[in-house]
Amino acid sequence: MSSTSTIFQISLLFFITNLLLSVLFPEYVYAYDGYDECSKSFRCGSFTNIGYPFWTNGQSEYCGHPAFKLDCEGDNVTIDITSQKYHVLNVSYEYQILKIARTDYRSSICPKSFVNITFNVTDFFNITVNDEYATLLYDCDPTEDQAHNKFSCPINDRVVDFYFTAPTLTGPEISARCNFSLLVPVLDIAIERLIDFSMTIEQVIKEGFEVKWNLDAEECFECTDSGGKCGYNRTLNDFTCFCPDQPYSTKCRKGPPYFASLCLMTGVYMFYQKSTKSKDMETMMAIASSPFF
Repeated sequence: MSSTSTIFQISLLFFITNLLLSVLFPEYVYAYDGYDECSKSFRCGSFTNIGYPFWTNGQSEYCGHPAFKLDCEGDNVTIDITSQKYHVLNVSYEYQILKIARTDYRSSICPKSFVNITFNVTDFFNITVNDEYATLLYDCDPTEDQAHNKFSCPINDRVVDFYFTAPTLTGPEISARCNFSLLVPVLDIAIERLIDFSMTIEQVIKEGFEVKWNLDAEECFECTDSGGKCGYNRTLNDFTCFCPDQPYSTKCRKGPPYFASLCLMTGVYMFYQKSTKSKDMETMMAIASSPFF
């Protein structure tokens, strides 16, 4: 038997085996795609080696959690949380903390819309102990008591005075003199710098705040430790571990496709050999029964 014929037979054997596996075990093919695709980390803005639970455009959505999509636009990295877009200022995988700031305050701290942004502890993100809620007060009666914490914004073709207050800021109570208020999360340390005049109100707000993401880091560690790649099953709305053979719910292990692949390859090979021998036998018998033999 020639080497070309042998290579053809092996290639045909693998093709038929994988075709049967894709029919009997659809997740077998899906696993190869997921394992290969989710093995690649990505760069987003100045952040490198980004991976699960984050994902971005141009990447398969099953490589990350639905709530952790990053939008990468040049050096700007943003994320949507509770229908509000935030700039991502820092990512800490070790502590599962994002440092973020509202995008609508990037160019100016004068609010374009008066919507309070709070975080529910049942969501995927939660305020950390390093944060506190500051309050922007507007449409207030004039006062000179809070001059240090006062700033003005043009609203509806008129200049409106705003006041910045926070639990750790001391001073006379002014909220009763104002008609509207807006909550804004800020860092405790930024408030301290505002008090000692090393930061302005604008810098405090643009400095952002911290949120901790509420996902179990152990399940991804267990998956990668077993040789898998972390991902998310959007059909089941749950974590999935992509492995070389198939996806698993937690970590990689030998599953049915390994055994099935071996059995199928053996079966296909034996069938092929039997068919080949049968054809050879029929050819020999035909030659033997020929009147010219």
